[in-house]
Amino acid sequence: MDVLFQFVVEVVLEIFGELLFEAGLEGAGRVLRNRWLRYAVGAALGLVFGILWGRQLSGGQTWPKLLWVSLVLAAVAAVAAVARARAVGDRATRGAESGAVLADRPVGHGGWRNVLVPPWRWAVHRLVGFAVLNLALAFGIATSFTPAG
Repeated sequence: MDVLFQFVVEVVLEIFGELLFEAGLEGAGRVLRNRWLRYAVGAALGLVFGILWGRQLSGGQTWPKLLWVSLVLAAVAAVAAVARARAVGDRATRGAESGAVLADRPVGHGGWRNVLVPPWRWAVHRLVGFAVLNLALAFGIATSFTPAG
C-alpha cells in the first residue's frame, strides 16, 4: 500500500511539475517575442549581474575594468544603432521614391541562426538591446562597488 501511495504521489507531482514547466516556457516565449520586454529582461539581468560583480570586487584600489568596458560597448552599440537606423531610413526614402520600401530585417534565416550573425550586421533593435544591457551592467557595478579607503 505504501508503494502504491508513493507511486500516485510521484505521478501527480511529475504531472504538476510538467504543467509548471510548460507554462514557464510559454511565458518565457511570450516575453521573448516582445522587443520591449526583451529590453527589460536584459536590463534587469545586467543590473543584477552588475550589482553582484560590483559587490564581489568591492575593496579594490581602482574601479573594475568591466565598468569601463560596459560603458564603451554601450556607446559603440548606441552609435552603431543610430548609424544603422539612418542607413535604413535613407534606403527606405530612396525606395519610397521608386515604390519599394525596405524594412530593417535581421540578417540570417531567423531563429538561432541570428545569434551567429556578426555584430556589425545586427539589426537596430539588437544593437539597442545590447546597449541597454551594457548600460544596466555598468550602472549595477557603479552603484554597488565600494573602492578601498
